[in-house]
Amino acid sequence: MVTARLGAAKDAKERMSPAGDENCFTVFFIQREKEERWKLGSLEFTTPPESELAVRWVSALQFWISHHGVTRPKSLLVFINPAGGRKKAVEIYQGQVASLFALAGIHTHVIAW
Repeated sequence: MVTARLGAAKDAKERMSPAGDENCFTVFFIQREKEERWKLGSLEFTTPPESELAVRWVSALQFWISHHGVTRPKSLLVFINPAGGRKKAVEIYQGQVASLFALAGIHTHVIAW
């Protein structure tokens, strides 16, 4: 599990800032696809209107992530080889990886040399 956020993620571009709907929440996770590829997945949950269940679920899931995910780093130093990925390594990192770290609340310092 990467994180849980209030609101619904409409599509991949809105995953970083879900809508502020107070009666639904989204759980983001990593799933393995074929050929050893990994993909960010999400599940949206809806609670009864005017109940505090969504807020309580998100709080409980965030608590679980922070206290039981003791091996999860708080920050990372990321080295990028600019010649890698057919000389698109920096673009690949910025387009696909950086947003995942931000979503997970992991601070990164990037060095590309």
